[in-house]
Amino acid sequence: MDISAGTDATQSKDTTTMPDDSGPAPSGLPTIIEETKRWSRGLVNTRGYCYRNAVLQVLFNQPELRELIENGHTDCGLGQYECVLCALQHLMNTYWSNSDDSLLRWDALRFHDTLEATVPADHPLHRCFQGDKGGYSNRFLGYILDQFQQEEEQKGRSMMKTLLNFRQEVVWTCNDCQRQFRHTENWDETAHYPNNLYIIEPWRTAESLEAYFSDDSYQEEATLTGDGSAFWTKPSMARSRLELKKHGRPGSRKHGRYTCRKYIIEAPQVLLIYWLAWDYKKDSADRHAETIDLRESTKDGVHLLYKLQSVTAYLDVPAHEIAAVRQPDGKQFKTLNDLVVTQSWPGDGNVMELLSPRVEMGSHGHPGVEDFHIDLLCYRKVSE
Repeated sequence: MDISAGTDATQSKDTTTMPDDSGPAPSGLPTIIEETKRWSRGLVNTRGYCYRNAVLQVLFNQPELRELIENGHTDCGLGQYECVLCALQHLMNTYWSNSDDSLLRWDALRFHDTLEATVPADHPLHRCFQGDKGGYSNRFLGYILDQFQQEEEQKGRSMMKTLLNFRQEVVWTCNDCQRQFRHTENWDETAHYPNNLYIIEPWRTAESLEAYFSDDSYQEEATLTGDGSAFWTKPSMARSRLELKKHGRPGSRKHGRYTCRKYIIEAPQVLLIYWLAWDYKKDSADRHAETIDLRESTKDGVHLLYKLQSVTAYLDVPAHEIAAVRQPDGKQFKTLNDLVVTQSWPGDGNVMELLSPRVEMGSHGHPGVEDFHIDLLCYRKVSE
């Protein structure tokens, strides 16, 4: 598959589009004239819903993710009281199509009630979604994506694969025989929860992605086992102990370093990055870049650029999560704080200060910014 394909979301039969620097967006999004009031609408925040609301704002304001919600689930007959995906679709439609804020807040509460009522009792997130408490945004996002993935498998679709999957080729040279070997693999981003949390691992930042694909070697870890479990791409790359030892694959105890080259051969439309709020001490000045350029990681230098579309951030005191989404004009960001629905980001609405390392934020001009930590980042693939 050409990695340059699938840059823009597929148009559905409704021709209403949302202006964006990468081309046409899914149906139903507001035009630039309509956006003034509706694009930054808040959801009601009661109990511990802020982390979910922040993720929902990302889903509703990211064109490709909105397309997934709109077309990734067909009417199952259960309705919004018994099906979390039906409730999600209904909430999103209200978010964009109805100017009655009281109705929006009612539908938001109904979605949360449906989520809590329908998560299976034996699911690892059952207790996390119950009662008056908060939770983790990556787990909530992982659960929602898993619901769409299950439906895709049942109906033989491949929408999520195009949306989220990386496919790479790794070429390495055996240190003993000097023969060259290659292996192709998917990053398991559409696996079932909790395995699908690979899509939002902390190392997938602009700096680490570019460094990962440009690095031509692997360093063996002390805790390495013979099954390849320490291979830095994914455990699915593992081969037999004999093969690993024979040809010096990462995962073998025989060698400590291996010359290799990694190429992207299929790229997702959306990059989702999860960075734990308490990892800010590991920051570097360019950790949260507005763009991620992976052109050099393709075999033929094909254009592959990702642009930041939205973020969620966590506030220590009071424990609260907000979202910041790019406006429909493709330029400014605006924050969506469901603790105070009408509140917007102070100053000029520039989210770049929010993306800076926390240790440097004290010198910036927006009061209170230094209290937020980046949680989720969402990038979309854009054209030239």
